[in-house]
Parts: sequence; structure tokens; C-alpha cells
Amino acid sequence: LQCLTYSPLAGYLLELDVDNSKNNMIAELQSHIRKVWKRNELLSRTEPSRIGSEEDSDDSAETVTCKTEDIDVARSLLKRTLHNGRMQDAHEALVDIQAQLLASCGAHKSLKGQALVDWERSTIVHDVFGSDLEQACVCSACGFRSPSTHVEMMLMLNATLGLRDEDFLLSAESSMEKPWESRSATREALKRGSGTSPRETPPTTVEELLKLYFSTETIDDYACDECHERCRCDKVSGFRTTPNCLAAYIDRQPQYNQLFGKLNRVVTFGETLDLAPFCVEPGADETYRLYAVVCHLDVAGSTFFGHYVCYVRDDGERWWLLDDESVRPVGWDAV
Repeated sequence: LQCLTYSPLAGYLLELDVDNSKNNMIAELQSHIRKVWKRNELLSRTEPSRIGSEEDSDDSAETVTCKTEDIDVARSLLKRTLHNGRMQDAHEALVDIQAQLLASCGAHKSLKGQALVDWERSTIVHDVFGSDLEQACVCSACGFRSPSTHVEMMLMLNATLGLRDEDFLLSAESSMEKPWESRSATREALKRGSGTSPRETPPTTVEELLKLYFSTETIDDYACDECHERCRCDKVSGFRTTPNCLAAYIDRQPQYNQLFGKLNRVVTFGETLDLAPFCVEPGADETYRLYAVVCHLDVAGSTFFGHYVCYVRDDGERWWLLDDESVRPVGWDAV
């Protein structure tokens, strides 16, 4: 929610004329964003208080106060991102919020197929987060290319990309009970976390995960629609159109039951990201600047316990750590 408050979406919602009488996600999010930005504007005009010492006269001690209403996140806004009986993670919450923002954009329940896709492309949600990912099979015999595209609102990259089978070996002995076999085994697995420390699991970068995500796949027995030959083809993929705001999620839940718990593999990133190498036809400039990061602080390597914090960058190029009620400036190294 903090990241959305300072996202390009906030720029739209600060200017748009939204019917606040409607009980929908756009109206609630706009109300929240306007409260936060109004308070920030007032605070930015306020000089820090200077408290005088006992030796100072009353005239030399200056106290500046700024009375603003407290920001109380609407319970209904947070409630919209919860399932009955369990909390969601940040990825699920954003997917849910995006879906409800789309639902707030108008009646579309009767639309299907391409008509629904075209309608989604006309909305504010697609304007901010939407991109077109293209997959194409290129025939090795005749070179025929058969592309298909789909709309993507968020790119999901798995932290397991590029790891070898031996990287998933648990440090525990094979004779030890499996986590799902008993409560005691579950407790032990939680203590061990993923079973591998960040030093033991080879680190990676966001760029490397993107390369692996969009890597070419070879299909040996392919029936070409153009030359009707059965031959090898290369399955290639990339951005047909890039989003105005790129949302990327690093999935740290190991797949295929390789590990129990969260994979705490180091994934490094910079303040800028060039998407040109991952585009089907790169535009003039595909450079993105990082403005926010959401972090999950786990408990004993667990994916279902922990705490979320986020970092956001303001228009003065300063980074801030937002941890519930605590807000403090931090350097890029901390981010």
C-alpha cells in the first residue's frame, strides 16, 4: 500500500475526478493517497522544532507545530486484500488490488475474449502496469514466425532460476524426518529455514533472472503451420510493449518440493534497469528507475510468518524505510 501511494498510479488518482460515493477500490485508494500527500505537503513546509536550553531566553527558543489529521488507513481498504482466515503476501495483495481496480473501472462482466482484453487496455490500471508479452515459435526449416501475445500486469521471477539440482540439497541427513511427516520435523525445518544459507546458494541479479525468464527454448518435434514440416523450432519471448510502471515479484517459494520454507537467495539489483535486451523491438529508451522495494522479513525461513517493510524514493532522490508507524531516511546501501 505504501508503494502504491508513491507510484505513478498516485499521480493519476491525485488529479482524477472520482465519484467517492461509490464503494470501490479506486475511490478508497484515491482517498487514502490524497490524505497522505496532503499531510506530506504540510510537513514539507514546516521547519524542524528547535527547543531552547535553560540558558536561552524565551525569544531564542522557537517551537514550530504543524497540526494535521492523523493518517488512518481505511480498514475496508486493507480488508479487501484478505482472505477469510489467512493473510496474503504482498504479491497476492497487489494482484488482488489490481483486479479490484479493474473492476472499479466500469462494467465489463459481459465481455469475453479479445473484447475483454481491448477493454482492459483502455483502463487506468493497464495504463500504469500493463505490458504485452510475446511468445513466438520460429521454424528452423522455413524461418516462419508464429507470435502470440498476452497482457501482463506483473512479472513474476522465481529465485530458483539458474540453480542446479545440487544447489537444492538439504544440509540435513537424508534419514531425517521430512517436514510434512510430523510436528517436530516441521519445527526443525522452520529452524533450518531453506536448508541453505545465502553463502551456500549462488547469488544472482535481477538482470540474470530476466535473461533466464526470457531465454530461448528449443522444441525438437515441431509441426510448422507454414511449410508443414516436422522439425526443430526456437521458442522465443520478450516484451512487445513495455509497461509505464514495471512491477516485478521475486518468488522465493522453492518449486517441486526441493526445499521446505523460503529460499533466502541473494538477488542484487541496481537503481536503474534496462529492459531493451528483453524487448522484441526495443524502443528509444527502455531504462527504468527504481522507486520502491517491498521486503519480507521471515521468521526462521518460513514463508507463512514474518513482517513486511518497504523502501520508497522521494522526488528529492532520498530513500525512506517505511515500517508500519516508523518512517526514517536510509542510504542506498540499506536499500
